[in-house]
Amino acid sequence: MSYLEGGFSNPPFSGSDKSMAGWKTRPPGRSFLQMNPLFFAVLVTLGAFAPRPAELELERALPVDGLIRAEPSGLTIRDGALYTVSDNHTDDIYRLRLEADRAVMEPAIPIVVPDGVRGDYEGITGDGNGGFYLASESQFRILHVPDGGKPAAWVTPSLEAAGKSAGLFQFRGGYFEGIAQIDATHFLLCAERQPRGLMFVNIASVPPSTESFVMMEPTVQPRGLRFPDFTDLWVTGGAIYVLERNAEIISIIERTEKSVTVAPWRSFRRTVDREDLRYADQRFGMAEGLAFDDASVYIILDNNGASRKSNLADVRPLLLIFQRQ
Repeated sequence: MSYLEGGFSNPPFSGSDKSMAGWKTRPPGRSFLQMNPLFFAVLVTLGAFAPRPAELELERALPVDGLIRAEPSGLTIRDGALYTVSDNHTDDIYRLRLEADRAVMEPAIPIVVPDGVRGDYEGITGDGNGGFYLASESQFRILHVPDGGKPAAWVTPSLEAAGKSAGLFQFRGGYFEGIAQIDATHFLLCAERQPRGLMFVNIASVPPSTESFVMMEPTVQPRGLRFPDFTDLWVTGGAIYVLERNAEIISIIERTEKSVTVAPWRSFRRTVDREDLRYADQRFGMAEGLAFDDASVYIILDNNGASRKSNLADVRPLLLIFQRQ
């Protein structure tokens, strides 16, 4: 699994954790929620951005079948197979069975939440022992689902207060969207948008300790008035990769003891703009899951029911498989 593939030259936690109890930070800055589109357009015009990175080379694009109204969110790998969760199907973790011309979502592991609350899962990562950790957007918590599904257990209380104190979670629907496990007790979660950001979580502390970063500035030139966002994470070879849906890029997160920066790594815009692949609704990006293996980079698109431009009857999500460079 991702966190087993390498360590960090600069560990994410180095004596700077802050407990949720008594969490203090500087007051949050003005969020994107408070910015009107005209103001954001001015910022985009005046901003200095990194150039767009090189394009990934597409190997295969597979429509996703097997689940009506599937909304895949998050992606991970266990024993060589891809797994995901679906926004509006909260009872199961799904395995993606790859065929020649499609990927099929199959219920693999049941999710039985201990207190019966609806999880609204937006991210998934392996635990290294056959189970999974899920990021719950609605509960602001991490859920552990062991191999076999039972008994599932929350491993954190709500992290909402800690995130809001740091300036995250200012916009409804812009909460946790991706998760990566760094080691047995350390996790990284991303806050989706308005503003986007990162939260490092240490569950060895009681209560868990957190360190959050608000990252409002776009990494590259935005497409129209799309807000910058983060939608998934992957850790491999000592590097943290983050999926930027609206920019249609993968970036690398660089961490020092005092700061976090984001640098563009690869783009997939050329692929999602292909006439045979693009969706009719281009107002927002759609990439919500990211995973790597030795040979490939996998990105899954949640089209929210939008039609493919080349075939308005086709409303299936897409799994994109790229050469790893």
